[in-house]
Amino acid sequence: MLVTTKIQSGDEIHKNFVLNDNKFDNVTTATDVYAKRAYLQLPSTVPSISWKLEADKVEPDKPAVQENALWGNVIYSEYDTTTGKLKYDQSIYSFKPEAGITLTKRFKQSEKETICANGGGAYYDNLFHFILLAENEATHGYDVWSREYSYANDTLQYHRKGIKLNDYSLYAKAGVAIDPTTGYVYGIFSSQNNLTRQLGIIDYDNLARTTIAVLKNSYYAFAVNSKGEAYGITDEGDLMKIDKATGEETTIGHTGVTPRDMTQSATFDLSNDKLYWAAEVYQEDGSVLYEVDTTTGKATKIDMFPGRAQIAALYCPNSIYVEHAPAKVKNLTATFENGSLTGKIKFNLPSTDIAGTDISSKVKYTVYANGVQIATGEGYAGTMKSVNYTAAVDGEDYIFAVMPSNDKGYGKPSLVSSWIGHDIPNAPTDVKLTIDETGKSTLTWTAPTKGQHDGFIEEPLKYIITRYPGDILSFNYEGTTFTEQLPEDGLSSYYYTVRSLNGELYSEPVASNEAVYGSALSIPYYEDFSQESSFKTFTVVDANNDNVTWVYNSYDKAAMIDNSLKVVDDDWLITPAIKMEKNKTYELTFGASAKASLSPGTIAAAIGSTLNPSDYFTLVKATEVSTSAAQNLNVKYSVSEDGEYRIGFHATSPIGFSSMNLENISIVEDTTSGINNVETDLNTNGETYTLDGRRVSGTYSGLEIKRGNNGKFTKVIITNK
Repeated sequence: MLVTTKIQSGDEIHKNFVLNDNKFDNVTTATDVYAKRAYLQLPSTVPSISWKLEADKVEPDKPAVQENALWGNVIYSEYDTTTGKLKYDQSIYSFKPEAGITLTKRFKQSEKETICANGGGAYYDNLFHFILLAENEATHGYDVWSREYSYANDTLQYHRKGIKLNDYSLYAKAGVAIDPTTGYVYGIFSSQNNLTRQLGIIDYDNLARTTIAVLKNSYYAFAVNSKGEAYGITDEGDLMKIDKATGEETTIGHTGVTPRDMTQSATFDLSNDKLYWAAEVYQEDGSVLYEVDTTTGKATKIDMFPGRAQIAALYCPNSIYVEHAPAKVKNLTATFENGSLTGKIKFNLPSTDIAGTDISSKVKYTVYANGVQIATGEGYAGTMKSVNYTAAVDGEDYIFAVMPSNDKGYGKPSLVSSWIGHDIPNAPTDVKLTIDETGKSTLTWTAPTKGQHDGFIEEPLKYIITRYPGDILSFNYEGTTFTEQLPEDGLSSYYYTVRSLNGELYSEPVASNEAVYGSALSIPYYEDFSQESSFKTFTVVDANNDNVTWVYNSYDKAAMIDNSLKVVDDDWLITPAIKMEKNKTYELTFGASAKASLSPGTIAAAIGSTLNPSDYFTLVKATEVSTSAAQNLNVKYSVSEDGEYRIGFHATSPIGFSSMNLENISIVEDTTSGINNVETDLNTNGETYTLDGRRVSGTYSGLEIKRGNNGKFTKVIITNK
């Protein structure tokens, strides 16, 4: 959920500063706010896409061939019972949208390559850009990957190294579609945490996208026609028209079928604006191709796909661009210097048409910023044009498009993206915390030297500092060392986070190490490990340095040590400091359990006044623990001097033992000595005897038996004072 954080320093400018990473999840109305690249949490270095394969060196504005066929990415098919392999490889196939569908592999492809655009994909500039959602067996979750293949000269080749993304921002289950009137790639995308569906524009080259609006419906297919009108098919089977500027959804009608929760896709044939849907529906046993009427919503079955082939990234290569329309503009740039929101979009008008013939007449052009028209004009072929633009929002990724045209029709669009305004700063590094014996905490870190897009960074950077437990301590701290005095209110484990702040844009938080501070605890002492924060007040000593030691077991709510396959255990878990007094008897009780009776663990307990276990005195000798139910161990002990002491629990289990839990630690004062009173007079209230039965008188002191006037015997201490 969207959370704002109160500021204790009275900083009114930042009082509603949003710290939640899922910034756009609760947007419910049309908005001009665009998702930042930083929210994708990309690797620090993203491979350049400026280079091209030799196979890519083709004429970019060569007229498109009208194939009278559809393309689609087969991401799954049934297995061939003879070969044991899938009937259709994961690749791109072509087929005619008519009865008797035959799938023909469209491009030559290495057997090692697999193409699976189950997160949406677009075909342009001889490249197939797509998103792959892949199951991660180690985490039992999913990973999102960006992939890019060249298909120039009818050969599919790996064009850019796959990039693993850390959220779902570019994942488009319903697919994406190129708007032929602007060149933008629109799609229905997931929010970062995959909870909402958002209409936006994607820039596959820079792995960025905008957010236009959060949609009310969930969609399984999406397409854009030759007029630039967007349509989607919902999970209920309704055809919706979607306003590209606002995200407003208008119901056209029901398709007559109900989609399954599986990857599917749709596309328009731009030559006639017929809408095709490669569907997975409950009414059919297998994958099916429909034509959908955009005036009524009704879906008409064309045929079943052979081999239960499941089709993603459905596409019609037929183009709206005619041969004598202008080719793309050249030398397109967007320049915004030193964090300025005002800059220039420059380009050269094309000197030839798509067929390669020289243009002698003027060429018209339209310029767009994030899907919104910002300028129009005309000029002679080849001349340079410059358009001034002022961005509305500081610190956003803007995608600019230039669409040329003449009396023959629209030419081919060109796109360029630019980060405008303050850059999102990189996070600080080497965040370290120390706390001295007086409670003074010192936090240090190393400042980042640049932003995530090599953009404008203020000097000096400011920082957002937060203490846990606690609150935000500063929203605009300058410097790389922060100190404060911690409160004296019990024992706590502390850590801090630091975010870099550049203007109103901030980095991901970086956490420091944890450190414990506070006054010593008192008897009675009890710890059941119901909260992980309590475990953090303990000190862990991995004495044998095998990296297998005490940790918090959140499932059992206990401290746990796992089995070691290398060496015998030598691991200590030491309590925080506890105040104890001489001349008092204490009772220590704790529970220990093993996960397997055939592989018992071994545990002991000792007491000391430091964090060095070699100085400890044994209280409970090494004891074998072999039951899954907690085995209670206890001991009574005293200390020789008043002071602060710690109890250490020492795991000494053999190699390969089962994991062992420690729980329910208690220390109480022992009151079972049988002493009833302390007196100063031997002869008051009866007769006094020694423990061996001799009657005493005079100035004797010590532990005695008292026979009261009522004839009853009690145990007392005579102090003779």
